[in-house]
Amino acid sequence: MDFRLLRGLGVFGALISLIACFHAILTVFSSLNLSFPMGVLSIPEPFKSIVSLYATLMAFLIIFSIASFRVGFWYSGLFMFASSIISIIAIASPTIYGLPQYDLSPLALGLILSLASGLVLVFKAPKPFIGKPILTPLEISVTALLSALQAFLTAFVGAIFPSPTGGYTHIGDTITFLAAFLFGPKIATLTGITGSLVADFYLAYPRWYVSIIAHGAEGFIAGLSYRRSMPIKVILSVIAGFSMAFAYFYVNIFIKGYALAIVSLIRDFFGQALVSLVIAILIHKPIERALRGILKST
Repeated sequence: MDFRLLRGLGVFGALISLIACFHAILTVFSSLNLSFPMGVLSIPEPFKSIVSLYATLMAFLIIFSIASFRVGFWYSGLFMFASSIISIIAIASPTIYGLPQYDLSPLALGLILSLASGLVLVFKAPKPFIGKPILTPLEISVTALLSALQAFLTAFVGAIFPSPTGGYTHIGDTITFLAAFLFGPKIATLTGITGSLVADFYLAYPRWYVSIIAHGAEGFIAGLSYRRSMPIKVILSVIAGFSMAFAYFYVNIFIKGYALAIVSLIRDFFGQALVSLVIAILIHKPIERALRGILKST
């Protein structure tokens, strides 16, 4: 079996989906009689959300396509499978946002090529030697618990404090920072992504996809402070909080314009990330001692 050919077909499918997403963006501009890309700030909702969503999906497709040539065939299969999921999201998005359906045949073709290639590579390509599982059962349990706590804090507090510029203000990032301090970047990244997505879906936040990058990066950067001194934890966590706020800021420039995007940046960094960080710093030591006591008693 020619795995190179299969990988090439999968990447070709991802590129078809990428072009289809870009064509959907151009179709939105054309239907609104706006020039691309100068008219981006004039797009009304929900078209703003669909344009930013398709732009994010395109970024993921580019990353998956490039990365598939830098890893083994089995891992390439995982990237191709991820590309097919991106195609499914792109196909379902017009219905979710209540927009007119576009020509979905290119996306369907990209989906079929990526999915077929990915499945064959995953099941037929030689699997890499893995000394230990990516996540142990204990790590899965801890991630699930922390993600649930983050989703609750995000959705509960966010429902009380909606933002006048859109979105909501919350202290859910407290759990991301705690995960980083107590367990490291892997669990913190997964907690940041999963907890935020669950809360976004519950509150029907239209730009849920930004949370994958924003809170995933926040958890990873803060997690680099694992088992380091408190000053290092603070410095890396502040950088992590700013990266989260800046990710939303970049998207909000196109959604809200510069003025409201700057207001949202200040809110996300000072009113959300730094407040959450202070809470995490205050409570992480008692929680750490409690965990040590539980481990010693078992």
